[in-house]
Amino acid sequence: PGSDGAPSDFSAVIGPLTLTGDSVMEFDHFFRTESAFDGGVMELAIGAPTFNATPFPDNTTTFDLGNHMIENGYNGKLDGTFSGVILSPLQGRRAFTGSRELTHTKISLRAFAGGLLNPNALPVYIRFRMTSDAATTAGPASGWSIDNVVVNNFAGCATPTPTPTPTPT
Repeated sequence: PGSDGAPSDFSAVIGPLTLTGDSVMEFDHFFRTESAFDGGVMELAIGAPTFNATPFPDNTTTFDLGNHMIENGYNGKLDGTFSGVILSPLQGRRAFTGSRELTHTKISLRAFAGGLLNPNALPVYIRFRMTSDAATTAGPASGWSIDNVVVNNFAGCATPTPTPTPTPT
């Protein structure tokens, strides 16, 4: 990102997802970015894949998932400037920034399964969003790699009724 001399703002969206009170999102990732200037955030939109989140989510239909991370959350803040000029469209936001080796992150989605943040229990969309400025000191291998994305709904499941085994007569 940004190594070609141009800023970037790209994303990947998953959904729609119908959540339960026990929903947890998990994924593996690693990143190498220019700390404080380039990084990635996780956002959730309710009802449609429309994200109102530049630079901050509106906390009505779009939310940052940082407060819901229960394992290996954000490690920094996008607050870099150059000669007083703000370079990130996500200026001031907590993010995955700098470098981190392969790690596993978990996010509780309980708050979006109904209740205060999603009272109508609408489907949700989750966005992985990465931004960078016009240049990077992280080198040509910079970026954010994400793999093994899973949303587990740990709600109780009905136990199937076993099929009786016929007995010989």
